[in-house]
Amino acid sequence: MTASIPAAENDGPAPNTAEIISDTRDPPRRSRLARIKSKLKLRRRFTAADLTSFQWTHILFLLNITAITLWSLLLASCTPSLRSIALLTLSYKPSPTPSPSPLQSNPDLVATFLSLTSTPANATVRLRAIAVGFTSTCLHLAPDAWTCGPDLSAVAADLAAGSDPLNLLWVVEQYRTGIAWYGLIIVAMVLTGIATVLLALGILRSEDEAGDASENGSRASSSARSVKRPWSEAFARPIFALMGLAFLVSFISAVWQHMASAATLTLVTALTYDTVEGSVGGTAMAFAWVGALLALSSVLGTLLSIVSRRIIDDYERSRDD
Repeated sequence: MTASIPAAENDGPAPNTAEIISDTRDPPRRSRLARIKSKLKLRRRFTAADLTSFQWTHILFLLNITAITLWSLLLASCTPSLRSIALLTLSYKPSPTPSPSPLQSNPDLVATFLSLTSTPANATVRLRAIAVGFTSTCLHLAPDAWTCGPDLSAVAADLAAGSDPLNLLWVVEQYRTGIAWYGLIIVAMVLTGIATVLLALGILRSEDEAGDASENGSRASSSARSVKRPWSEAFARPIFALMGLAFLVSFISAVWQHMASAATLTLVTALTYDTVEGSVGGTAMAFAWVGALLALSSVLGTLLSIVSRRIIDDYERSRDD
């Protein structure tokens, strides 16, 4: 007699093997996709903050360093290695042709200047040109010899009689010591240097915090990294104030340098009845104006960083709420 085995109750259709595998694999897959999306979202948030803080500090740092370099070259003008950088250059015309004017009540004075500036026969060393800078003066002597230094008294004593008939060396020395003042440039360099040190501290701080966040590697550290602000207003406000003063001082210095050189050249040319020609140093003027523009760019960049930081903070606070 055989015992009948009861059939198992069939509660429903038999589950499909593919569906079982899919059900067991889909949750991890969905969790991985969620983690990837979360990381990409955090990366986008950090990149938006990074463009307004971390990378801006490097750009502002380079702007300040470039401005300080240009001002340093400007202060070192008319040295043996930087002879081409000069505030003002004067020279005797080889063949002067003054134009008489009805406003000249003593026309004989023009002939006097012409006779004075004619090349003397006994002049073994002829002064061809004089270039003046903030701290030094360069003399161009024949044959194509340059002498540069802060005190050219010994060189002037060696010049033969008639080599500098209108005492241009004395004129440019009065201009250098009485008109061309470099104190404002030094003030701008000091202010920019202090701001650059603060920028360097901000860069080091941001690198340390970025390194700490990368070592932790957790989601919490990534979230904190996106919220924490290396470029804080504690650094931005002093830098903004310092660079604002540096721009103002450098702008005044550039305007004074340009106006003083142009006015001196006009007066010397007129008072010597066109027997002397000259030019305002284009390279020196470019260094002064570019340095002021770089300081202004640093001011605007710092202001942009402060404003963008506040916008990002307000946006994240509103999103968290």
